[in-house]
Amino acid sequence: MPALQIGAMRLCPEHRDCFAFFRQSDTQTLLCIFNLSPEVKRLHASELCLSEDELNQARVIESPLSGLKCAAGSVRLAAWGCGVIGFSL
Repeated sequence: MPALQIGAMRLCPEHRDCFAFFRQSDTQTLLCIFNLSPEVKRLHASELCLSEDELNQARVIESPLSGLKCAAGSVRLAAWGCGVIGFSL
């Protein structure tokens, strides 16, 4: 994935239990999210510096380890879960 290899990085606002950042290249934008707690967490689009429309149009990059689901303008992360969301440029 070009954004992970050569992309610029931008951190999302600090959250008590989650860590999130964007990686962006000329051809790709990714949002990487990590739940650092033993509890399920839900983050709303605004907590990730996104509009609900932007988040609803994004796609989860499937992974057997992810534990990430997008729905209704928010993301849900399993306990200790992580995931990557891709955006169209």
